[in-house]
Amino acid sequence: MGIDPAAVPTTTPSHPLSIRPFVHVLSDILPREVMHVPEESLESGTRAETKRGRGRPRKTNLTSEIVGELLAKGFTQTQIAIEHNVSKQTVSVLAKAVPNRARSPREAIRDNFPWPDMAPGFKKAAIYEHVSEYLKWMELGTEKLTERQRKRLRAWLDTLQELNQVVVFDPTILPTVHSRYGGWQYAPRTESDGDLLIRVNEHVVFKNPEEAEEIWRMPEDRP
Repeated sequence: MGIDPAAVPTTTPSHPLSIRPFVHVLSDILPREVMHVPEESLESGTRAETKRGRGRPRKTNLTSEIVGELLAKGFTQTQIAIEHNVSKQTVSVLAKAVPNRARSPREAIRDNFPWPDMAPGFKKAAIYEHVSEYLKWMELGTEKLTERQRKRLRAWLDTLQELNQVVVFDPTILPTVHSRYGGWQYAPRTESDGDLLIRVNEHVVFKNPEEAEEIWRMPEDRP
């Protein structure tokens, strides 16, 4: 069973990252003959993989180019594996072979979450909730936000811009009346902050600084 071409978006998702140079969301529907894998091919592929052992891709019509295009359209490796009746490991191997493949917003955001080792307690803070809504907007677009989330996110971004402040995370920041969990604060923007929403300090880790700069720059538009 292949992914139904009717289920593949034919228009670029309306999220902020879709206009960024490092995210090239494809809008062409993949050819039907490519999307549907014959059952006999899947069965022979299963037998072939069993003989070869784990760690090597099955013999299927699924190619690294197709995997790259589907990932760019927003499908996860798990979804691709299920729809094409192959293992997730097979999809992973093919994905690694994609030359210069376009990355989905989900992948870019996942790799550039600034605080990967953050303790769970800090995620209860109101500032973290604002940050999470911002990332949801960047990944999925305005349509996936409730009206309440849109208004709250617009107000948050406008306030940061008007007060010329940035978000700072530092686990050594003590709790206050306005931040009962500690770790977070708003601070006046400095020259080194540039136009980012967050302050890049020793607690921030980015896998791809160029992508991160695009994600965390103060957006010109609003949800």
